[in-house]
Amino acid sequence: MQAIQYKRHFLILILAVTVLWLIMKAGDAVPAGDARFLLFFAGMGALHAASIVISLRDRTAVTPGKTIVFITLVAVLSAVTPFSLFLLVPLLSLLGESLMPFFGLAFGSAFGASGYWLLLRLFWLKSLRLANLMITVVLCAAATILAFPSAGSLMQRTRDIGDLLPTVAWWAAFSISLYLGDRIGRPPVVGARAADWVQ
Repeated sequence: MQAIQYKRHFLILILAVTVLWLIMKAGDAVPAGDARFLLFFAGMGALHAASIVISLRDRTAVTPGKTIVFITLVAVLSAVTPFSLFLLVPLLSLLGESLMPFFGLAFGSAFGASGYWLLLRLFWLKSLRLANLMITVVLCAAATILAFPSAGSLMQRTRDIGDLLPTVAWWAAFSISLYLGDRIGRPPVVGARAADWVQ
């Protein structure tokens, strides 16, 4: 049996996109700067973390204190992830200017994905394997790199969709990686219904 009810999780993610859009609109009332920047990234992490907790199948493991700590840690991780790019400063001389933006996007995405994955494993999903971490990092980095050029072109038409696209792509990649890990890591059950695989 899967640890996450994926139907519920992906439905909640659709609602979370709307909430994130409202956070962006609320952020417009905040003067541009660190406060708005941190608000958006913290909200992005907290919303996805909440969607995971709400979708956990084992409700006995979910306590208010544990939930608050988990969501808070994910929000903080999400807020500081963009600053992980400072770790690349020693490599600036080795990377060409054309490669630096893509490498930076991939590194930041991988940093956030791996930290989030480790928190998930620590708090809720003890069965996650190292191979799934590799899948998560690759999918999230690829989704981020592919989403940003599209977001840039969409900015000229509709800013709202352009702003949301990288986040939605990253959320989808992370959640799909969990689903794949759950499905691959679970032994097949003789006579199992096809619907059981997507619960």
